[in-house]
Amino acid sequence: MIKNIIFDFGGVMHDVSSLTEERENIHKALKIKEGDEELEKIRLEAVSRLGSGQLNEQEYWQELSSKFSIPIPENHHELHRAALRDHSDPYPQMFDLVECLKEAGYNVFVLSNSIPPHAEVLRAKGWYDSFHRVLLSQDLGHNKPDKRIFEKALQKLNIKADETLFIDDRKENLVPARELGMNTLLAHSPDRTVIEVKKLLHLK
Repeated sequence: MIKNIIFDFGGVMHDVSSLTEERENIHKALKIKEGDEELEKIRLEAVSRLGSGQLNEQEYWQELSSKFSIPIPENHHELHRAALRDHSDPYPQMFDLVECLKEAGYNVFVLSNSIPPHAEVLRAKGWYDSFHRVLLSQDLGHNKPDKRIFEKALQKLNIKADETLFIDDRKENLVPARELGMNTLLAHSPDRTVIEVKKLLHLK
């Protein structure tokens, strides 16, 4: 019997189109030319380490400055904040679903790959406030789809895998959750996700 619903956040609870603008702004600041896969790989590796808590934000920019042989951009504080803050919209039907689930007695949580500046923006928007608890990769020491992040989440939330439904918009993130015994649902779109969750849980 499902008692707990764990949601991914970006792409499930809000649109992530702002990430394209963010990436373009960072490429410009770091002087990464379009199609330069080697430099982009270096950048993404640093983002991954920021997201898993291996680097704090200052260390992240210091590392990029060193590897790209450029000064830390003057606007670095805004580069991972501005687009998400100014050009991202929530999916109202998904937040309505969360309220519906709480009214029906379910525990609702977030398990998301994130980086500190993104989490800061989302908290300021109040978008995490609807959930009973929010667990982020930067605090758990691993990024999805690493199985360890799911193990830690189950432990911290003190819940059972077979009583939990995990919802994510990336197929690869569902695999370790299923291996641990969780029920899983791929989020194709907000409207479809609402329909599928309510059908699965027999909610009107």
